[in-house]
Amino acid sequence: MESVITRFSRVTDCSSIKKLQTQRDLQSKILKFQILQKEVIVAKLKKEMIGVLKFEFLWTYQPLITHVFIDERYRRLGIGTKLVQYLEKYLIKKGYQYVFTSSYEDIKDPHKWYEIQEFKPCGVVDKINLPDSTSKEIFFYKRLS
Repeated sequence: MESVITRFSRVTDCSSIKKLQTQRDLQSKILKFQILQKEVIVAKLKKEMIGVLKFEFLWTYQPLITHVFIDERYRRLGIGTKLVQYLEKYLIKKGYQYVFTSSYEDIKDPHKWYEIQEFKPCGVVDKINLPDSTSKEIFFYKRLS
C-alpha cells in the first residue's frame, strides 16, 4: 500500500470528513470547532480521506478517543493503528500519561481492536444514554510511554 499520511485535520477537510464518517447529526460548526481545537486527526491516501480519529478531554484534562472510523475499503490495513499512534505521540509531547476510550458493551469488535492497541478495560457505566436503556459503556485506558 502506498504511503498513508496522518496529520491533524484542517478546516478545509470538513466536507471530506463528513462524507467519510458515519456519526449522526454531525454539524459543520461543531466539526470546525473540534478541528480548530486540534481534536481531529485524519488519514489520507493521496488526496483521498480514508480515516478519521476524534478525541476530546474528559473533565477538561483526560484525553478520550471518541470516534475512530476507517473507510471500509481500507480496514484491517493498520490505518486505525496509525491514527492512534499519531495521537499518542502528540499526547506524550504534551505531557499526558494516559489516554481513554469507550465502547458499548454489546459491540465486541471495538473491544478486541482496543485490546490489540494495548488498551485495558477500567470501568463500566450502566444505562449510559437513557434511564430506560439497557446498554452499558465499557471504558478502556492506555498508559502512554
